Amino acid sequence: MATILNNSATLTYNSGDNTGSAASNVVSTSLLDSYSITAVKNSANDSFRPSENITYLVTVTNTGTQPLTSVEITDDLGGGASTLLAYVANSALVVDGSNVTAVTPTSTNPLVIPLVNTLQSGESVTVVYVAQVSAAIADTVETITNTATASATQGGAGAIITSEPTSVTITREDFAQIDIVKSVDKAVISSGDTLTYTFVIENSGNIPATNVVITDTLPEGFAITSIESETDGVVTVYDATDYTVDANNTLVLPVGEKTITVPARDESGNGVVTVTITGTVTG
Repeated sequence: MATILNNSATLTYNSGDNTGSAASNVVSTSLLDSYSITAVKNSANDSFRPSENITYLVTVTNTGTQPLTSVEITDDLGGGASTLLAYVANSALVVDGSNVTAVTPTSTNPLVIPLVNTLQSGESVTVVYVAQVSAAIADTVETITNTATASATQGGAGAIITSEPTSVTITREDFAQIDIVKSVDKAVISSGDTLTYTFVIENSGNIPATNVVITDTLPEGFAITSIESETDGVVTVYDATDYTVDANNTLVLPVGEKTITVPARDESGNGVVTVTITGTVTG
């Protein structure tokens, strides 16, 4: 880091039988250190979801007057032995001018990435890498802050210098993430038998999924006799006016005033809605 040299002058003078004084303005000069390094970290993402990949960029600059060697960055990936983030293998790229080179970290926790053998005075180099958010990240974690530092050797065999830490904070995204699994209660039936389809709808997001609409083309000859849904122990019965079935036997559920909302994930697990569609089949 540069040292600021400030300088000013004062003078005294006579004015007849009196004396006076005056002060000059202050002038400043930056004295560059022989060996100095800075790092600036950014992220291509400003929010996260569990299991999402986050892209980070760290730009390292030689702000001294002499070359630096064995330049590398260290990223704590969320702090110490944290499992918030995990380096994605083979994702690190070093951008040095117009050259882009894949690089292998020497450690993944903490993440240590070698950049260049020599960084001349005034030159910069950028490393880009990807870290994945843990799928098991606690629901209480609202932000992820991870910190990087750059280090280098003074000249060929001098002492190691380290930059000031540079950090990025991303926040948990508010989202609903829906998965649906369909099952049937019978593998074999005869004409006129009853058949029940069950849909288990799960929300792994942190906000409810609202206005959920199911579209299902039912088998030819399947005639609906009842439709119900259950959410947190509350059962909703759908009348014939709450759904439509077209000429191709395609069901749309619900229509009208009744809606399906899948609760957000909480400490007990994913939010769940179960929908059952029962009918008879004639061949």
